[in-house]
Amino acid sequence: MNIDNLIHLAGSFFHTHTYIAIAILAALAIITYLRPKLILKIIIAIVAAVVIGYILYLLWQALTSGISGKQEMFNK
Repeated sequence: MNIDNLIHLAGSFFHTHTYIAIAILAALAIITYLRPKLILKIIIAIVAAVVIGYILYLLWQALTSGISGKQEMFNK
């Protein structure tokens, strides 16, 4: 999971589906203008979920590499 890949995917989506991306951005802008507190809470919740997911992903990668290294040592 690389941040550069995520940025590339977002840019690729914008270039491939320009009208859909503009519609999504316009809808978000309107909703943000009408209910800024709600949108701020939603953004904070999304960022928190992404951070927690990323930390769990990193821990899972460390765990699986440790387990595979342990199994390799047992096989020797």
